[in-house]
This record gives sequence, C-alpha cells and structure tokens, in this order.
Amino acid sequence: MSKVFGVRTWLVLVLALLFGLGFGLNYGSSNQVQYLLPSVRALHPSLWTRDFVVTQTYNYHPVYPLLGTLLLRFCPSGLAIAWANVVLIAVGMLAVYVVLRLLLNQERALPAFCIVLVLASVTRTNAPGLSYAFSEIFQPSTLGSVGMLAAAAAFIADRPLVSGLCLAVAGLFHVNYLVLGLCVFGTAWLLGGREGLLPRLLAGLGPPLVVLLFFLPFLLAGGGAGASAEARRFLLDVRSPHHYRVPGFAWDFAFWGGQQCLAVATLLAPARRGLRCQRRILRLLFGFWALMVPAALLSSVVVVPVVKQLFAWRVSAEAELLAQAALAAALVGLYCDGRAALTDFDRPARALATIGLGALVLGSLVTGKWNLTLAVLCFLLVAFAIEKGVLGARVAERGLSLGRASGALLITLVAVNVARFSRLGRYSNELSGGEPGLTELCRWVIDHTPEDALFLTPPVEDDLRFNCRRAIVVDWKWVPALPSEILSWRHRLEDVTGRTPFRSASDLAGYDQLDRDRVALLQRRYGIDYVVVERGHELDLGVQPEFSGRRFTVYALAPTAAR
Repeated sequence: MSKVFGVRTWLVLVLALLFGLGFGLNYGSSNQVQYLLPSVRALHPSLWTRDFVVTQTYNYHPVYPLLGTLLLRFCPSGLAIAWANVVLIAVGMLAVYVVLRLLLNQERALPAFCIVLVLASVTRTNAPGLSYAFSEIFQPSTLGSVGMLAAAAAFIADRPLVSGLCLAVAGLFHVNYLVLGLCVFGTAWLLGGREGLLPRLLAGLGPPLVVLLFFLPFLLAGGGAGASAEARRFLLDVRSPHHYRVPGFAWDFAFWGGQQCLAVATLLAPARRGLRCQRRILRLLFGFWALMVPAALLSSVVVVPVVKQLFAWRVSAEAELLAQAALAAALVGLYCDGRAALTDFDRPARALATIGLGALVLGSLVTGKWNLTLAVLCFLLVAFAIEKGVLGARVAERGLSLGRASGALLITLVAVNVARFSRLGRYSNELSGGEPGLTELCRWVIDHTPEDALFLTPPVEDDLRFNCRRAIVVDWKWVPALPSEILSWRHRLEDVTGRTPFRSASDLAGYDQLDRDRVALLQRRYGIDYVVVERGHELDLGVQPEFSGRRFTVYALAPTAAR
C-alpha cells in the first residue's frame, strides 16, 4: 500500500510540474520588464541612472525585487527566474490538489486532479478582464495567486492561522491580492457562525491586516479621495480598458458564472448532510461572489471609479480553480459509483447545473470561445453514458474501475497538452533565445553606447529598456502607481507621440511621424542621446544611422547643453 501511495504522490508532483512547464521558460519579457528593474539595478547600480521609471516613480511591489535579486545573483542568465515560475505554478496547483484530498480519498483525488488540470490547460487559467491565476512569466501576481490558493486550501481544512499566513504572503508580494483577499476571506470567516468567530478572525485575518498597515500609506495616496480624478480616468479608460471596462468583456463572466453554478450544484447535497469541507468551500465561493458581483455592477451599470480601480475580478481565476475542483470531485464520483452517485443531484442541484451549462454555451456562442465549454460537455457526456448504461449495464450500476478512470483521464490530459509541448521552444525565450531583431539591437547598444545614455524609443517597444540595459524616455507598458506619476507619464507619452491630448493606444502610432523638429524639441527637453526607430520609418536628421539592423535603426545625436 505504501508503494502505491508513493507512486501516486510522485505522479501528482510530476503532473503539477509539467503543468507549470507548459507555460514555458521565459525571462525578461512582458511584465517582467517592469517588475525586475529594481532587482537588476540592485546588482548593477550604474544602470538606468537617467530613467524616469527607475529614478522617479514609486515601486509598488517592494518585496518582489528582493526575491528577484536573490534569483539573479544565483543565476545571472535569468534561468532560475524562469524555473521559479514553473515551480510556483506547480505549488499553486498542488494547493488545489490539497482541496481535492479534503473532498475525496487519496485514490480518487488523482483522477480528479487530472480533470482540474485538463480544464486549466484549456483555459490557461484565464478569466474575465484579462485576469489569470498563472502566466508565462514569474511576476508578483504569481506569488499572489499561489498564496491565495494556499490560503483557500488551509481555510477549507479549518486551519485559520495557516490560511492567514498564506494570505499575508500573497499580499506581501501583491497588494491587490491583499485587499481583495481580506474581503473574500473576511466574508467567508463571518459565514462560519458565531461560535469561535473571534479567534478565527484574529488568526485568519490578523497576519494580512499587519501587512496592510505596511501598504496603507501607498493605498491612501493612490486610491484615496485626494487622488487625481484625471489620473484615475487615464489609467482606467485610456491605458487599461482591457482590465477595467467591464462592458468590453462582460460575456467572459458567463464562463465564470457557469463554473460557479456547476460547483454549487455538486456541493449542495453534501453540505446539507453536514460535510464540513463542502460547507467551507461554499462559504469561500460566496466570499468571492460577494466581492466580485457588486464590484462588476458598480463598474458597469453604475460606475464608481474607486470600486472600478479595485479590479475585483483579478481573483476570479482563483475562484474558477476552486469551482473546477468541486466539479472534478463530483465527476469522479459519477464515473466510479455509477447511478449510486446520482443521489446527490436532486432537483435544485440539477437546476443549477442546467443554468451553469446554459451560461457556458451562451458565453461560447457570443464570444466564439468553445474550449472550456467543450471540455466540460465531454466530461459530462461520459457521466451520462455511464448513468444510461451506454457503456454496459454493469458499468451503469457500479461505475468504472478506479484504474480505468485514472488511465483514461491521464490520456486525456496528455492529449490536451501534446500540441502545446510540441511548440514549447517557440514561446520560451530561454529556449529560443528571444526575438532576433531585439537581440541584435540590444547587443549593439550594450557594446557601443555608454551606460548613462538616454534613448528615445518607440513607446510600443516595452522590452528595450530592460533588455538593452539603457534608460529611455517613456514606454507604454510601465504604469506608474501614484496620480502625479501617472500625469507625468502621460505628458511624456504626448511628447514622444505628438498626440495631445493622448486619447487611446492608437495614438502610439504618432511616434512613426517623428521628424527633425520634434527630435530637436525632445532633445532639448529630455537630453536624449540616441533615437531608435523601426525599419521603414527612418528619419532625416542630417546624420547617417549609427546602427541599422533587421528591425531597428539607431541615430546618435550631438550633445546639447540640456544634458
């Protein structure tokens, strides 16, 4: 028995790591080009001494750079950071496995885990508003998601202090998860009844509240009543409507709501029978609903900017993973117990399941996104086939053997991921070496320009600052935290694009209309030393390019008194 236990445990660990590896091995891309700047500069203080972002903006993830610095000191190439993402994704999914172990015995937890991994593989843990639990890069939100999932597992296991400590770690690395987590878990603890409530609240919310005191000055400065309304408008409606403008992604909530309904349908009967873990999951899910539903309504039907800025649906992906765990546990029961498992599905449960399926299908019809809906339908069709005896009368009465169910689900998991792993090198810059045009430019910049040089670059090229190790005037990727910084950042965008007022991301194309007069103005204002343009948009500056590569052209400017 111990041997079987050992094999099963190792298989769970391997599956979790492979799921993490499926996101690729990446360093120095996407949001990392912002978040890792302090880490690199801690090791190389002479870099970016004239950069606006590095020297004049508030770092709103102050703890993450400490971990980034440690990993870069250990492995300067960034490979350790790439692997940290794989390992932390695995840890997050193992927290979901712990939830399954609380719902099921050890033998059934493995096939249920396979179901969760299949669903998470087809969704890539994406949720409304371009939110997600995990992504292709290691960033503060990765640690926020892992901490919240671990806190959820501890909550369901009735370990208040462990839950509170995990939530505190999540908030320490990402303040948004701290604020949202306090709302979700605070509601869930209150729903647990009056008996022992105070000790539970102190243990479950005390540690994150201590962390909140650390971030309180920043939160008051960035989102309080005194914050600039214009800065908030620019952030929510111009820079990041994909995150904050709810009507633009409202139908994605159909998938979220559908999964929540399916989860509740599987939990109702066990909760009524007094099963404590199922009750705690329901309380936790209700905490998510109590936060997200009002916030979504107050960000769309009646717009309250402060609520909209809260970005409450950031944690929708974590709620989805918990709902998928509940659904997976019920599906394994249907597969392995046959018709006997149907006693848990009374009329209210069937009605909720029907609503959930309807929401998934409707969301797919409107958005054209069928991957999640088809996966759920396939799993339910297997359960229907067992119930109706399509696979044989004996199977209908007794269900599939645990070995057959596990084997079939493992094969399904492999089939869902085989195409992605076959292309792993294509979207892993640690394996492919990165984009050739950018690599070529950065190699020349590092070899032929001084460290304190200031570059004027296309604002859409957000990788240049980080990968070329040089200061730039402005880019579109970096979003400052404080209202005064946001307005200064907008002013720089207007200067380099020539679009005043700056109204939307389409105005970034104004950089392609650079001419000699605007370059001279920008040089006087910012003291730029080099101008970078994309091939096809070369400038007439009266000098020959210093560099001309496959993607970029670089011009050197004569020094001015402004510098």
